[in-house]
Amino acid sequence: MRTRKKELDAIVRLLESEHEDVEDLAEAIWKLVDEQRRDREMWVVAVRMDGMNFLYGTYDSEATAKKDVENGNIKGVGLDNKFMLMKLLSPSEIFKSYEPATLFDFR
Repeated sequence: MRTRKKELDAIVRLLESEHEDVEDLAEAIWKLVDEQRRDREMWVVAVRMDGMNFLYGTYDSEATAKKDVENGNIKGVGLDNKFMLMKLLSPSEIFKSYEPATLFDFR
């Protein structure tokens, strides 16, 4: 994945701040990177092979995911393979389009 300036700046601020020990700093970095990636636009390649579904990725752009399929980096092994590029939605994106009360309505 490409490095983004605002994400890099947040990590630099964290590195420059005070921490009890190296383990605390490492844990803080891990959490920060995880939080930042959750808000990124990410893509996967879904492959249907002989009735089974597989996901490959994540990719930071639709073009990068498509290139992996076109270059043969992702290959199907079945007789009737189908490929689909799918955008993963971050939690903030999901709730822009749906009412939270109806997302998990199991009846």
